[in-house]
Amino acid sequence: MKGVSLFAAMLLVLALSGCAALDTGPEQADLQARILEATGLEPLGAEDPERLKRALESLLDKGLTRAEAVRIGLAVNPDFQARLAEIGLAKADLIEAGLPENPKLRALFRWPEEGELNYELELGFNLASLWRIPLRSGVASLELERTLAGLGHEAVRLAAEIETAFDRVVFLRAALKEKGHLAGRFQALAREMEKRQRFGYEAVDEVHGVRVEAVEARIGEIRTRTRLDAARAGLIRLLGLDPPENGLKLVPSGPPLVPHLPPLEKLLPRALKNRADIRAARLQARAAAKGVGLARSEVIRDLEVGFNYEREPDGSDLYGPEIGLEVPLFDLNRGGLGRARALAGRAAEILRAGEARVRQELTRDLVKLEAAGAAFRAVDSEIIPWRLKILDHTRRYVAAMQLNRTHLLRSELDLSKARLEREKALLELRFALSELKRDLGGRWPGE
Repeated sequence: MKGVSLFAAMLLVLALSGCAALDTGPEQADLQARILEATGLEPLGAEDPERLKRALESLLDKGLTRAEAVRIGLAVNPDFQARLAEIGLAKADLIEAGLPENPKLRALFRWPEEGELNYELELGFNLASLWRIPLRSGVASLELERTLAGLGHEAVRLAAEIETAFDRVVFLRAALKEKGHLAGRFQALAREMEKRQRFGYEAVDEVHGVRVEAVEARIGEIRTRTRLDAARAGLIRLLGLDPPENGLKLVPSGPPLVPHLPPLEKLLPRALKNRADIRAARLQARAAAKGVGLARSEVIRDLEVGFNYEREPDGSDLYGPEIGLEVPLFDLNRGGLGRARALAGRAAEILRAGEARVRQELTRDLVKLEAAGAAFRAVDSEIIPWRLKILDHTRRYVAAMQLNRTHLLRSELDLSKARLEREKALLELRFALSELKRDLGGRWPGE
């Protein structure tokens, strides 16, 4: 029975060598570090639900800033959390790629007319799977790295989307206030003109025109309130929260500081280096190139070595090694190799297209940022100061009874319109900054 004992020992060693555990902790920590590097913000820890709940309650009670909203979204957004499962899938593929094929156990039993039972045991192992392990592991390792890079890009995209949604809510809240003021001023102007019209100081058509403007202002206020409610709901969805009972408190910030940016030709290399989607495309191209080598290694799929034990009817034992080889006579894996080469070519083209897209996006972003900055500066430093001067001038002349009160109401209306225009220009500036920061990879040069 010496052969049977040796056979059982080999089977046990092979079984134990195939055990591997799935632990994604290091990859999760790596992703958190990537998000921190890309956005400058650390997501709220989601590993402890109670701690996360307390942190959320504290932030919601005191009011959210843009940065805190991004931190919450990165920790709670359900779509992003679902994407994190890709880490486990890629890690499982990596573990699987590092394991050899399972050995094959075969048994043959014969009952002779005379003598003892004749049986034969074979334990075979595909040796060809061993030399493919480094190739498979290399491809799977690159795929895991590509998955992490893709999730890093998704985090940057989500952060920009949350910032945009936050800014939209802040803008609509300010716009609703200004439009309510506009509606009130139009109503006051209509009442004043109606009084003057009764004494023959205003034409009837002008009074009717102001009444129409007053109604239009109320309609604008209603539409803005509807848009604000929709924007709040969209922000809450991005944050992955249930609608707060007391509403969502947001803490607006002042006008953003527009950083001094180098020209496009200096920004482009930085973006190509830092953008996680381009990094993922490069990793995909490398993995596809390794896939060609893996396809070549599969010309011979089976080279089986093993151990054979046979119990003869006379009670004697026979045992020894065995070997089996697939002869690549008809199938040379030409289809698999051609497919691998096509995938490698496609991955290289996707990378080139992505790099060209980055240039186009940065060109667009810089043009939008320049236009938005110029518009905001014009409204903030020119139009509003002049409107304030006009209003002050009108007040003095109305106090001196050289102008009637309708002129004052008109000046107040013009100032409200200018302030609303300033909020619109500020929103466009924030949008342009968020898009440019996203397309640069998440951080400004020098951060």
